[in-house]
Amino acid sequence: MLNLEDCLLGDVSAIGTLGNLEILGFPNSNVVLPREIGNLSRLKLLDMKGYYSKKRIAAGVFSGLSKLEELYVEGFTNWGCTTMMEGNGEVTNNNASLTELIPYSNQLVVLEISVPSICCLPEELDFCNSDFRFNINGRDDGRYLFENTLGLKIEDASDLGEHRTFRSLLKKAVVLWLDIAKNSKHIWFEKEQKRILPCTLKDLKISRCEDLEYLLEGASDVTPPNTFHLLESLSLNNLPRLIGICNSTDSVKANAASGMAVHDDCKLRFLDLKAKRTYRFIVYKIEEKQKQVFVEKLGEPSDSFEDFSASLPADECRYAVYDFDFVTEENVPRSRIEFITWSPDTAKVRSKMIYASYKDRFKRELDGIQVELQATDPTEMGLDVIRSRSN
Repeated sequence: MLNLEDCLLGDVSAIGTLGNLEILGFPNSNVVLPREIGNLSRLKLLDMKGYYSKKRIAAGVFSGLSKLEELYVEGFTNWGCTTMMEGNGEVTNNNASLTELIPYSNQLVVLEISVPSICCLPEELDFCNSDFRFNINGRDDGRYLFENTLGLKIEDASDLGEHRTFRSLLKKAVVLWLDIAKNSKHIWFEKEQKRILPCTLKDLKISRCEDLEYLLEGASDVTPPNTFHLLESLSLNNLPRLIGICNSTDSVKANAASGMAVHDDCKLRFLDLKAKRTYRFIVYKIEEKQKQVFVEKLGEPSDSFEDFSASLPADECRYAVYDFDFVTEENVPRSRIEFITWSPDTAKVRSKMIYASYKDRFKRELDGIQVELQATDPTEMGLDVIRSRSN
């Protein structure tokens, strides 16, 4: 074992002559990994945690590490790229590629890496070890015991569902963070025969998916398994077209929001707000035990926006309607009826799912909604946000 921690190192190519070395660590050290390290054919663990200033891992280093079982290289993202030597500006050789791991990927037990794109993960990687753990683009808090984490920022998800490596990681993910720009209509790309649903998820965060409509796409004649039965944290941000959790008819019937009724008072008070302007705002609450939506609070016409914000609980979901008065740039008085789905980060996961699943059906009961807004904290539904959406 050789551990060089918190060191400013120069040429370490001589380490490649230590043929019997099984554990090599450079935690929090500044080092360029030379090709000679690939001569360590008995190496089982390579640790480069906390090494954020690294610029280069020489091409071919990993090809020779045929016994490698644990690899910690979080923070390095220049896979297969050329870099510049500091000082003289010369171009170096290509950096190491993750394709070098393919021949022995089936024996890997731990993999902690950062990748700028899903394209850096070859489809031929075979993570079949039953004890395999991974942290890909997750937080590095210095711990060596972490839950399976997968975080990806993707511009186009068209072929993501067919990516073998992504699918194998997805099935084992406990923490999943996805930022997908387009073609993410159904994020799981679920087909019953593929069985790629990540049923081990505890933490799910999805953001910036402009065309995402459902989290699950189940077969019409089969109710999908309870994918989220272990979920502890759910964060859905910037999903303007989200309709619900699953678009399967059978699964919707099985959902906690199925059979939800709307109390007559909900529609009557909304008509009063729209036609008579009797109220400034209405706050609606789902009573899960009664499976019904009720009016929880009515705002007087003289109530301020601050009064409205204060009526939304900090840790519970709600629907709300707000009658917003404003003056256009042409100095013309206008008003807009805003529908707001309030789903704070601190709310229970089950509550978030129910409110998200039933939102569109409930909104259809309120004829006359002009602007829709979803907020997870007060900054996402401030007056400036509402004003910008109303123009």
